[in-house]
Amino acid sequence: MLNSRFSPSLCVLLGASLTAPTFAAETNAPEPSSQSASGSTAVNPVAKNEVVTPSASKKAEVALDAANETSTVPVNILKPIKPSVFTRISRVIFFWRKPTPSQESIPAEPTISVKVNGAPEELATNLRETLQQIQVIEFDDFQSGLPRLRSLATDAAQAVGYYTASFRFSKADRSHLIVDVVPDTPVKVSSQKILITGEGETDRAYIRLQKNPDLAVGDTFNHGEYEKTKSRIQNLATERGYFKGRYVTHDVQVTLPSKTADIDLAYETGVRYAFGDVIYKNSDPNKKLPLRPSVLATMQPFKAGDPYQATDLAKLSRNLIDTRYFNNVQVDAPTPEALSDDAVSTTEVKTTPAAGVNTVESSQPLKPSDTPAIVTSENTTKPSIPVVVILNAEHPNSAEAGVGFGTDTGPRVRAQYRRALVNDRGHSFDANIELSQINHSIDLRYNIPLGNPLTDVVSIFGGYEDQALNENNGLEVNTQTTTVGIQRTINPVGEWQRTYSLRYRGDVLENNAINVNPILLPPPFNVAGISSSQQALLAGFGLNQLISKGGANPTTGYRQFYQIDVASRSAFSDANMVILRAGLRALQTFAEKHQVVISADVGTIITTDFNRVPYNLRFFAGGDQSIRGYDYKSLSTLVNGYEIGGQNLAVGSFEYNYLFKPKLRGAVFVDAGNAFDAKFNDPVKIGVGFGVRWASPVGPVRIDLAAGVSEKSPPIRLVFYIGAPL
Repeated sequence: MLNSRFSPSLCVLLGASLTAPTFAAETNAPEPSSQSASGSTAVNPVAKNEVVTPSASKKAEVALDAANETSTVPVNILKPIKPSVFTRISRVIFFWRKPTPSQESIPAEPTISVKVNGAPEELATNLRETLQQIQVIEFDDFQSGLPRLRSLATDAAQAVGYYTASFRFSKADRSHLIVDVVPDTPVKVSSQKILITGEGETDRAYIRLQKNPDLAVGDTFNHGEYEKTKSRIQNLATERGYFKGRYVTHDVQVTLPSKTADIDLAYETGVRYAFGDVIYKNSDPNKKLPLRPSVLATMQPFKAGDPYQATDLAKLSRNLIDTRYFNNVQVDAPTPEALSDDAVSTTEVKTTPAAGVNTVESSQPLKPSDTPAIVTSENTTKPSIPVVVILNAEHPNSAEAGVGFGTDTGPRVRAQYRRALVNDRGHSFDANIELSQINHSIDLRYNIPLGNPLTDVVSIFGGYEDQALNENNGLEVNTQTTTVGIQRTINPVGEWQRTYSLRYRGDVLENNAINVNPILLPPPFNVAGISSSQQALLAGFGLNQLISKGGANPTTGYRQFYQIDVASRSAFSDANMVILRAGLRALQTFAEKHQVVISADVGTIITTDFNRVPYNLRFFAGGDQSIRGYDYKSLSTLVNGYEIGGQNLAVGSFEYNYLFKPKLRGAVFVDAGNAFDAKFNDPVKIGVGFGVRWASPVGPVRIDLAAGVSEKSPPIRLVFYIGAPL
């Protein structure tokens, strides 16, 4: 559906390759104190160290390249390309045609391709990605470039644990390099000690990290995985409020004769900061807050004095945005800077050729550092950080309009008006209109939060719906329904959504009975004239749970719902009745390409006089969301050939999808069931078909060709639908 408020945006996905063009043997320089927000760590070099190589390996390496002489690779400096005379004259004549950026930029130099023989996959991949950065122009003088090739290859091998690998390089042609590798045995992690001290020592997040580091004893020593563990330790400190955390030790000892690595990490977290007071401000300092502080406080996932967690700040921001009250939300929590490694330790590099060990040792004395001001809340004795929230609600009105198409409804138009913030107590108002070939409706809703506007809301609603359906034997049915009521929705995060409701509905049922034999018309069509009135006052309770992964195009998830409605003849209802409904939707993806979708809907109406149950409260089957292959609401109990609606409902579906191209799945399905009478005497109807699923940005687009195979002349329908199956 098109949306007037929607504007296209460009999403850029950034990635990093775990290569090591110039990686050293050891972590022998202080690491920066700050980490990336994403927590990802690239395999980057540190200060270059001499690697002690056993003499046997050295001789093998010399033998492989005995015929090669080494010299320094010349540095090639590319000068800007000067436009030709013709180009400059053309620009003067056609002055209005500005050159594109690609015409002005310097073209990228081509790089070489690399083939690696004799190396394990991880080593071969790192060698290729490292050496393929060499430009063809640098590769022209192969003999002079051998020292650089060897240096890059050695660093790339050491980055993934192959400290004594040997290489032989050969030039296939001017842009293709062949590398023959003797990998030798990789360095293995023989011991790993991760010590956390300070308040973080008992923090469950740090305990889990200590139990599940990125490298385990017995693994090949990979520099990238080692650095990832170090980054995780520091990132946890930033995320959980240990702002004075520091590394006491971050050492790795690599022993080449035995090809072992001993890891020693010691991190002092210091004290954990707490949240201070939360201060709300209007973006316009001359205006008061758009919402009362008492209402704002209900959306805080923390209170003053709680331990700091960066995720809680994100939750607060998300909660405020999800209310749709505000045009802009800004949450700030100024945190003290963590001590850098330069301030907490000095690093000394020692090389012991005789022992074949490279050691990085960190001394422990601290240097003085500037300490930021600490704010202490009245509610906490720990150092705390105030939270400042700036809100903007200058445009509370919004309007949306859209067009769409569904097989059941045909073309449709929708419009919505929303007053996001009626007053400072958080009240809101919605109005929705929908027009289609078979349905005209308007719905008005006034919402009053009883606590958190996201989890506990009372809605006063009213609406009108005019729906036209084609019955069998030429009978056309038109229902006009007026509904008013009140509903309370309680939706705790991660729990069942509960709904309590009381609604009154009055139906006017019209038909063209004058064109058919009135003697054959069953209730509710056998009325005097061509229209009748029906009413019901329904008290209801519902449970709903939705769990989904994969966003707009879920890959795994399920939804289940249960609903009960009760009406009595003594309270503005035509019949005594209890309506029970339940449903399940489940989706599971296997091995990326295979997907199974199942659904089931059941229901029953418990009553002593089914003929008096309003027509629109009875059960019907068929349509896009029911038994495909049959028209919308075309299946139910038949009396004299007329569909009067069912007292029971049982419908199920099984669908298998296969990913044959990115974002495209082929589907086959079977649907079965019906809306039955009290004794389930009606036949089971079956629909089968096949279709295509496209994972669009707004959700799955489904196109199916379905047939109602239970009929002698099976009806065939083209089904088009947008939306997740859950």
